[in-house]
Amino acid sequence: MLREDPMFRAQVIGLLSEALVTKAEFTQMLDELRAMRLESERQFAQGHARHDAHDQRFDQVDQRFDQVEQHLTAHDQRFDQVDQRLSTHDQLLEDLRAEVAKVAVSVGALGGRMGWKMEDVIRRVIEHFSGLRKLKAKPFTIIDDTGECFQSGATIEFDALVTNGRKFLVEVKSYAKPGDVWAFHRKARFAEKKLNETFDKVLIAPAASQAALDLANELGITCYTFSVEG
Repeated sequence: MLREDPMFRAQVIGLLSEALVTKAEFTQMLDELRAMRLESERQFAQGHARHDAHDQRFDQVDQRFDQVEQHLTAHDQRFDQVDQRLSTHDQLLEDLRAEVAKVAVSVGALGGRMGWKMEDVIRRVIEHFSGLRKLKAKPFTIIDDTGECFQSGATIEFDALVTNGRKFLVEVKSYAKPGDVWAFHRKARFAEKKLNETFDKVLIAPAASQAALDLANELGITCYTFSVEG
């Protein structure tokens, strides 16, 4: 009927054209869809590129932090090395001062030749052995008015009175024997009674007998010695 009846064919074509799109319209739709797909791909590619750029920036920041941390670690190591060297240097100086003080006490005259007074030598020795610092030392004497310790009016001498809040009465002997320990103990007890004070009693001797050390320990006297004999 479509081939034989032109009027019928024209009516059918008219009806179909109202319900279906033309080839041109279909082609236009395909072009629009293709353009939309390309735009989506372009935007996705841009977003991916921005994401990669952000990742690169974060990687760069991480690398900078790592570099800073490495520099800080290196500086800490250098400071530790400097501290160790300074500590070693300070310890060597302390050991040297202690050795010089020992020699000065032993020889006696050496302290004067170095410009040290005996109380300076005593202060250095006590600082070394006690671990205290900023001590002050001076010669110390009291008068035995009544003859309680020795004869009446006698001057009782101590090699030094050392203070830093605590007070040390100090006696120095080149070689300490039990008799020296007894004599120092007697003088120190007299000083404590007369002055109504308590002192740390220290006997410094480059060398001492074992009997002197035992007696000093029994009487509460601290004995700094560098050589024990017998």
